[in-house]
Amino acid sequence: MNKAKVHKIFSLLFKTTILLLSLIYIYYKIFYNQDLDKIRFSVFLASENNSFVGYLLLVLLLMPLNWGIEVIKWRYLIFKIERLSFYDSLKAVLVGITFSSFTPNRIGDYFGRAFMLNNPKKSDGVLITIIGSIAQSVVTIVAGTIGLIWLENILLTNILFINKLPLMISLSVMFVINTLILLVYFKISFLNKLFLKFRFLKKLSPYTQIFARYSFYELLTVLFLSLLRYFVFIFQFYLLLLIFNIEISLFDGLAIIAIIYLVTTIIPTIALSELGIKSAAAIYIFELYDRQTAYFSNTIALSIVSATFILWLLNLAIPALVGGFYVFKMKLYKKPCND
Repeated sequence: MNKAKVHKIFSLLFKTTILLLSLIYIYYKIFYNQDLDKIRFSVFLASENNSFVGYLLLVLLLMPLNWGIEVIKWRYLIFKIERLSFYDSLKAVLVGITFSSFTPNRIGDYFGRAFMLNNPKKSDGVLITIIGSIAQSVVTIVAGTIGLIWLENILLTNILFINKLPLMISLSVMFVINTLILLVYFKISFLNKLFLKFRFLKKLSPYTQIFARYSFYELLTVLFLSLLRYFVFIFQFYLLLLIFNIEISLFDGLAIIAIIYLVTTIIPTIALSELGIKSAAAIYIFELYDRQTAYFSNTIALSIVSATFILWLLNLAIPALVGGFYVFKMKLYKKPCND
């Protein structure tokens, strides 16, 4: 059997495996969800809300905007090595979602997108995608810190801390972390210089050269697009909370959601536990918020779980299923004909 045929067989098996794992994962998370019947009942109750249709329609309209901004951001980044149309960039992003659906911390996203490139140097595609991911994480961490500051009296002073000193120390630590994160992001080209200085890292320097190709302005543009996308999906979450009859002011709601995303960004997860961790974090933070008014109840907890599940379904499960149609377009080898 010649090399080309071996590549073709392996490529087919690999792509089929990726698609099957994604489908199995999504099926499991939907139909083996222990709260599925409760979520259905929660949706039924929410449908009696006069604003249900309007809010749900807005959430649905924001779904393509969410991923559309991500496509624009990735296309902007990838222009350094390959010029892609919006449609080709969209396919790559969708395949990345499919690839990431069952992988720890969604690391499959980097490889899924890179495999959609014609450029034979897939490592550049992976590293460029990581830059976009870092930008999104920077926004999430900074916004989460702002959320903590906004709700400090409720979440921190009155509940977690006895006096102001630990609070001030914690906020100071978060300020230092945010400063370091921003420095690392805007000075990401320094990684290549660092790798060149150390002999044991020098072999990796050809892979990190791509970092040096982005200017401060370009990284700032990517950060701005990440911020726009962030506002879209946290507003989706807020609308879903309103749909499930959780009454909370806009700014408090967005601050709580920002903290939820901060927590889930910091905690390493595997695919099977990600949705559960996000739901648990959301319930815990809302419980802290409402503890002073004794407002929290099992009904509210179920509403939060339902909102989290619907958001996952719209923003991850559905795009992953759509991405499954393009999985077989991935280019694993230098010559497309061998795929």
